[in-house]
Amino acid sequence: MHELEVKVEMWEKEKEKIKKCLWWKDVVNGLANQNQPTAEDNAGNESGANTQTAQTDTSPPATLNQDGKAWYIHPISIINYFSAKTYLFEKGDKHEIIREINIRLAGFGGNVPTDEFTERTENMIKQFQRDYMKVEETGTVDMKVIKAIDEFTTKLEYSFKFDEIKCQCKTKGIKTSDVILKKNVLNTCQGFGDEVSSRNSFEHPGIHRTLLFVLKALLFYFEKNNSEIRFLKIESGYRCRFHDVYMKYRTTNHMGDALDLHFTKNGVRTKLTTDMDFIRKNYFCDYMNSPYDPDPPKTNAHFGWELNKIGLEGAPMKHSNGAGATTWVHFDVREFANEFKLDRFYITDESDLMKSSLIELCKTI
Repeated sequence: MHELEVKVEMWEKEKEKIKKCLWWKDVVNGLANQNQPTAEDNAGNESGANTQTAQTDTSPPATLNQDGKAWYIHPISIINYFSAKTYLFEKGDKHEIIREINIRLAGFGGNVPTDEFTERTENMIKQFQRDYMKVEETGTVDMKVIKAIDEFTTKLEYSFKFDEIKCQCKTKGIKTSDVILKKNVLNTCQGFGDEVSSRNSFEHPGIHRTLLFVLKALLFYFEKNNSEIRFLKIESGYRCRFHDVYMKYRTTNHMGDALDLHFTKNGVRTKLTTDMDFIRKNYFCDYMNSPYDPDPPKTNAHFGWELNKIGLEGAPMKHSNGAGATTWVHFDVREFANEFKLDRFYITDESDLMKSSLIELCKTI
């Protein structure tokens, strides 16, 4: 039923586009110059009506009354319209495939997993066309864009070890003090907690998919720029309530919403904060639109969080006394609105990152 409703909605949009393309263009170009009979003339002049219905493919695309209403559309014009339409989605459209595009290209300008084709989506597509596809920036999605997204998301060069994301708590299978439930319980964490929550903490059911596609985009941009800095590994992904760091600091970002990354420089692990800041500014801020404060409240505290953007932990922290991410890069989706942090956006298995190619999904349209 939902699929039928989507098709009906898309057809309604197509009808509106036909109106704009075939009807109002004639109105703008000089409807007053057209010598069209009125509705009353049509009703009283049968011979005139017969003449009009016998138009050939040399007829104008639409016949308009003075009130701008079309009562005849030449069939050849409809054929020409559909044959000229080469794109699948554009700004203003709404579809579940658009949500998938917004997720899979989140690293190109930053985006949230909405099913709406917003201005952010349009800019994201333009950036992908410019940087990855190296084609004209249209901001619309056609089959070439779909194929390029599938290519980008499946390239081995932009892959990572999914197991590095899983929680590294050391008490799996052991009865342990639960700081959320306030009692001793068996630690049954299999890598992504148990979905236990409290007022301030919540174990999401996996890692947010957006994070992993942002990581893929980061690897692409390293390659594109022939950077001497390269990705080494995911140092820390999920941290359940039994993880040492959580038990010490009670930080919740890593309960599905954050990744910590390590890097190499000229083939050797780099721990320099200046290198981490370079990655934060020149990659996350410049390419993924992460927040950057040129005039921070304290020295070098340029990085932080904004609603519905990819957040960064700086070094030092912007609004706390912590030293911050000095030897690693921490990025997260902690400031995504709740509608973009639903359970379905979190995964526990690499096979769930992309259950289907976009090309296959487009066959259902």
